[in-house]
Amino acid sequence: GFTDDLSEHGFFIRSPQVEGPMSCIQVELEIPGGEKVVLKGQVRWAKRIPLQMVRGGKKGGMGVHIEGFISGEESFRSLFAEEIPKATV
Repeated sequence: GFTDDLSEHGFFIRSPQVEGPMSCIQVELEIPGGEKVVLKGQVRWAKRIPLQMVRGGKKGGMGVHIEGFISGEESFRSLFAEEIPKATV
């Protein structure tokens, strides 16, 4: 599958194949630069879409909450390390 909506705490896996909510899964991600990150996550929600509808642009897959890292945690966290400037009031 492909990832969408990546954050420090979770992400969406776009895929016609999904696991049920509360399932524990192991995921390998390739982050920019080609490094592999392996993590454990819990499926929080899933939306099963027939394969032909996925090809037509419908968004099916599952939302995953990150429970822990097996490898690559520092590299993953560095994706979110940029400090966002705060607005002045």
